[in-house]
Amino acid sequence: MEALRSKPVVFQSTKCSSCMAPLDLPSIHFLCKHSYHQRCLGDVGDSCPRCQTDNQILEDQRRAQEQSAKQHDVFFDKLQHADDGFGLIAAWFAKSPFAFAKLVDQ
Repeated sequence: MEALRSKPVVFQSTKCSSCMAPLDLPSIHFLCKHSYHQRCLGDVGDSCPRCQTDNQILEDQRRAQEQSAKQHDVFFDKLQHADDGFGLIAAWFAKSPFAFAKLVDQ
């Protein structure tokens, strides 16, 4: 993320990722390095059509993790009934429960 904020991105694609014809103006470049003619994109919004499915899967997983991070009673119930409490705790930590903690500026 820091590199995206502080360093320029060079787009060297010469062909449209949709029709494979040489790029001409106006063209649209995404940070995933896919490039398109504006006419080939139509009205797809602000995400790359080739990466949209993968990005949606990741977004759904992130949303599910956010929701499960708020369900403390479920965790403690599973912990109370688990044969291997340490294994359960390790599995929950592997799902990155602190990934959604918000830092507060002091």
